[in-house]
Amino acid sequence: MSWSPKTLHLSRKVPDTQTNENYFYPLWDSILHESFPEDDFAICPQYPVRPATAGREGSIDFAVTYLVQDTAHDDSPVFFVEVKPPTDFRYPSMRAMAAQQIKARFEDLSVTLAIPKLYGISAFGRDVAYFSYDATIMRVDPFVDRNTSEYLRDVAPVTWWDTNVIEDNGRTKFLQIVGEVKNMTRLSFSS
Repeated sequence: MSWSPKTLHLSRKVPDTQTNENYFYPLWDSILHESFPEDDFAICPQYPVRPATAGREGSIDFAVTYLVQDTAHDDSPVFFVEVKPPTDFRYPSMRAMAAQQIKARFEDLSVTLAIPKLYGISAFGRDVAYFSYDATIMRVDPFVDRNTSEYLRDVAPVTWWDTNVIEDNGRTKFLQIVGEVKNMTRLSFSS
């Protein structure tokens, strides 16, 4: 089984040499709409994680956050994606910044979290790293560290982004996570 013809077309349309993540937004929008049924979930491009004044540090003015929410509890985040251009992937500093951004999103989204585990994806184009936040123990996995050493250290190794979401094994892994999110949402919001 593969993605829909629309999603595959959007994937073929954008090359891995693209330096602007905006060209990947239609692809990720299609993936999310295909994976999360419209009757149960809302997909929110550029979801505001906190009130921000334009230009203030911490405002989202350089990346898109897709947040999938349960429509009956529309202030309850259940999943999100941060998209970066694939050309940035080779730089350890860009991977570290992407991982730190994911960690910051978990911190902000945990305020309204109503499920036991929140998943976030860091995507460099089609290549993804899966992160999760366990609300019970307040832990992000994998551990996101900062390089505070005087020596260079790769704190966000390339092996974290080990899945191409368009390939069959990448789609399977993505949909397994989506299935877990749907189950958690159903259990957390049923009453």
